[in-house]
Amino acid sequence: MKRLVAVAVAGAAASIAATAAAEPQAAAASQCRPGDGLTRTAVGRSDLFVLDVGPTEAMYTVAQVKKLHPKTGEVMLGGAAMSMPGAMAGGQGGKGMAAAMQRHLEVHICSRATGKVVSDARPLITLTDATSMSMAERVPAAMMEGVDAGPGDIHYGNNVTLTKGHRYTVAVALGTEKVVFHITA
Repeated sequence: MKRLVAVAVAGAAASIAATAAAEPQAAAASQCRPGDGLTRTAVGRSDLFVLDVGPTEAMYTVAQVKKLHPKTGEVMLGGAAMSMPGAMAGGQGGKGMAAAMQRHLEVHICSRATGKVVSDARPLITLTDATSMSMAERVPAAMMEGVDAGPGDIHYGNNVTLTKGHRYTVAVALGTEKVVFHITA
């Protein structure tokens, strides 16, 4: 699996201070912990945003977790249902299907004032394939947590399809704050 690379940049709706020095300090002071995949942090006026893009995750309803007792994956607590493979194809159409790869895109949001996870957010997450210059596509944002992690792991996102080698823009808007991340698959 190729490693994804990302850079956080300023969003238009908020003053973002995503400097290398501020990122580790902000993440260390909050419950927003980096994941095992590609992780980048952006600091907004009110909140800390941590983007994590990793391998596709199995996603379960609360009822499925109670019945199946999975050891790994995500439990969906609200918001959109899981995205099916092939959805969010980054505007690639039928071209380059062999290079398409499923990934799990999630955004952790923590209050800068308290350091606690924001568990009642309704972020708007969009994904744009900058390489193919496609239109921004809305990521159906499910509120979820790792099946073995508990409420301190609440985050928002879904499984998405990315094309190997393509550059993407991930924009996260929450109220008047907006942060933008650039990643390369």
